[in-house]
Amino acid sequence: MVTLFTVIALAQYYVFLSGAEPEVINSRVGLLCCVGSIVFCAAPLISLTEVFRTQCTDVLPFPLILATFLVTGLWWLYGLILQNPFVQYPNLIGCGLAGFQLLLFVVYPNKRKGTTTTTTTNGESRPV
Repeated sequence: MVTLFTVIALAQYYVFLSGAEPEVINSRVGLLCCVGSIVFCAAPLISLTEVFRTQCTDVLPFPLILATFLVTGLWWLYGLILQNPFVQYPNLIGCGLAGFQLLLFVVYPNKRKGTTTTTTTNGESRPV
């Protein structure tokens, strides 16, 4: 959290107090935002080794990944309309990353391999 606030404070200092030209500020802050957007979209990939090891996607947040795929796809289309590369490229990369993560849900099932459940007499499910 401290790192986030530090980055925000440094960006604000650069924008308001550096005295650089607006075009230079625009491109550098735009690049910073692009990197942040891509990192956000790639964050669930931290669990990739767990998914491959267990062949299960229980550790991945499906609703977040689906929402990221839809939202970044829409922002990419909006970036095409604006013809703004700072909107187009990070959202295209984010949409691709989220699409890859959604593909993992197709390739690997949601339940752990080899785990089955049985129903007890009182209606509860438990692993065998």
